[in-house]
Amino acid sequence: MLGRFCASRSFSGNCWRNLGWGSWYSEGNASRAVGLYEQAIQIKQDDPVFYCELDKMYEKNNTPIDTRLRMLESHHNVVIQRDDAFLREIRVLLLSGRAEDAARYLTSHHFHVREGEEQMHDTHVDAQLLLALPT
Repeated sequence: MLGRFCASRSFSGNCWRNLGWGSWYSEGNASRAVGLYEQAIQIKQDDPVFYCELDKMYEKNNTPIDTRLRMLESHHNVVIQRDDAFLREIRVLLLSGRAEDAARYLTSHHFHVREGEEQMHDTHVDAQLLLALPT
């Protein structure tokens, strides 16, 4: 019903994003949430939060790594505007075997440290460990 409401008017992508968020957090339906987030991004392509949240839904839905990476890299200029979104792109790079690219991003970008956020440290350690592995 709300999907028809969003579609029947010229709403921003926030309407679709909110439906995606609600689909996951109230129904636990990651596959439906993915479709709704993808609709949101078709309408509003300049919000890094949408890409971060879509990748979280992709992860919950077991979407292939190459699909996730393609989405994040194709919108890199938007993703890089927000640390949590950019860190997701870096983590997906690591999962795809591109530790050198991930390490380069980690060392060339200034990340804002936030209390309780250990993913930054763990991601940096993972990148360095993967770089040390023989190829």
